[in-house]
Amino acid sequence: MRKDIHSVLKFPQDFLGKTIDLQNCPHSGYFNTSDHRCIECEHSLECEWLKQDVSSLKFKTKPLPILIHHLESAICHIDARLSMQGHDLAVCLCDACKWLRNAENLFQQAAEYNLRH
Repeated sequence: MRKDIHSVLKFPQDFLGKTIDLQNCPHSGYFNTSDHRCIECEHSLECEWLKQDVSSLKFKTKPLPILIHHLESAICHIDARLSMQGHDLAVCLCDACKWLRNAENLFQQAAEYNLRH
């Protein structure tokens, strides 16, 4: 379960990273809590997501409930972005919509597993 969550969390970083104009970002897409420009920026949520190193050992050893929360957060970010772009999740075959359907299924399985254990 943990391995599955880790594997799907890389996509949101890549996807959301493409939505930010990193050349005009003073922090190259890494959210800075002490910079008012970051707090007021329309991409603050994406940058907060980008600063997480989902491939690090520290991230991989987080408790399952925390990983499930990260997955839920990624689902919300991607879903919001796709909705703004007019994607129809039920029929769209783009990589992001496929990822979202898969991630939602994994989230449901992980949440149910977490409740049982």
